[in-house]
Amino acid sequence: MAASIQEKCPFVLSGFDLGTNEDHYESRIRTRSLKQNNNNYIHQEPVPSGKCPVFGNGICTGPEFVEESAEDKHTKKLPPMSPRMAQLLEGKNHPGDCGNPIRVPHWLDREKFDRGRRFFKKYMFCVFFSDLISLILVSCLGRLQRVLIYTGRSDTVIRSFHRYVSTALHVLTWYIGNIWDPNDQAHADILKIRKIHLRYGQLLNSTKTHAKVDTVSVESRGHMPVAHSLNPTIRRDLRLHNKRIGPSVPIDPPNRDDTIYISQMDMALTQYAFFGLLVTHPRMLGLWWVSHQDLEGLVHFWRGVGWLLGISDKYNLCSGTLDETVALCQEIEELVLKPNLASVHWDYEHMSECLVRGTNLYIPCLSVPVLFRFLATILGLRVPELTATMSWTYSAHYWTMRFVFHVLFAVVPGIIKFMNKILSYTLELVQGKKKDKHIKVPIAKPLIYW
Repeated sequence: MAASIQEKCPFVLSGFDLGTNEDHYESRIRTRSLKQNNNNYIHQEPVPSGKCPVFGNGICTGPEFVEESAEDKHTKKLPPMSPRMAQLLEGKNHPGDCGNPIRVPHWLDREKFDRGRRFFKKYMFCVFFSDLISLILVSCLGRLQRVLIYTGRSDTVIRSFHRYVSTALHVLTWYIGNIWDPNDQAHADILKIRKIHLRYGQLLNSTKTHAKVDTVSVESRGHMPVAHSLNPTIRRDLRLHNKRIGPSVPIDPPNRDDTIYISQMDMALTQYAFFGLLVTHPRMLGLWWVSHQDLEGLVHFWRGVGWLLGISDKYNLCSGTLDETVALCQEIEELVLKPNLASVHWDYEHMSECLVRGTNLYIPCLSVPVLFRFLATILGLRVPELTATMSWTYSAHYWTMRFVFHVLFAVVPGIIKFMNKILSYTLELVQGKKKDKHIKVPIAKPLIYW
């Protein structure tokens, strides 16, 4: 019976061993033999069409796992949330650009804003690493994921390389330049990004395009699932070994046709990706010696960036004190990101692989298993199956990462300056500003505006 059930339900696979194979995104997966007495993963009865007896909140219909519909999610009792979180969710009903005027807002504190810029210069390596791992995290949100897939700028390794190097350079420009000075490159750059968001928001929500975005997937773009992909292991780990993960608050309307892409809520969730983990888990990302004032400056900086990008103060994650912003970011993690991370599928895995392998072209030793395990550590999630599948090489990379961020940065603060210089040098190499005969990296395209 075990074999027949294995064919019906992908969640009875007992585990994988990851190695390297170019054809499978550097993941050679070896299925271990099923154990007849393992009641955790082998159903004792045939799996009918309907609720999955292992997870309860999905449907086993054969080789694919079908998530609950948005209508089903809306009929469930919502988890408790703060008024500010409820307000943020209302942002899904409003376009991403609220029409903020292009001028300095009355609440801007120049000293605090510049402190945020100095924070970046001091912790540049930690900021960019946080951005990378946060992109892996927020990619689990289907409404953001579909936009990335539809635009077609990050669904292959090379495209992802150019897209995210460009993103890093945009953000670097904002931190280093003066986004409030009309004569500064940073000001022109952020306004170009705002216009592009506005244009794509109009396109994606148009009658002609909306239905295509609703149904887009990486398979529809020709990227078929690999044999024994990693996402079932992630789902099992997060659902079976992390009982505190509850249901997600509804970030999509009951009818997907009513979705507003690049909404105010989407902009705020993207804002989280650039600073959220840094303020909720600073030490886990190497910020052992950061001050309360430094984090206040970082949050205020992103409030200003959000203003110029068209985020209303009502939905701006950074509208409030540092403690209020941290509390809201923690709610986003618990009520939005963790539940959706426990429901990832092939679209998420493919886009994450493209992101990581694209980054791996100029920063070595990165892989989805290693970064996902590190992300799980940051979020306090247990991933025993994923850990068991990791090769010695991957395990060595993970523990090296833990040593650097959780030991070396703690006892030798000056090492961050060294890491900042390495990252700066690498970014100059990928831009073609410097050449090094010992280091071969592809040259990124000039700043891409989608």
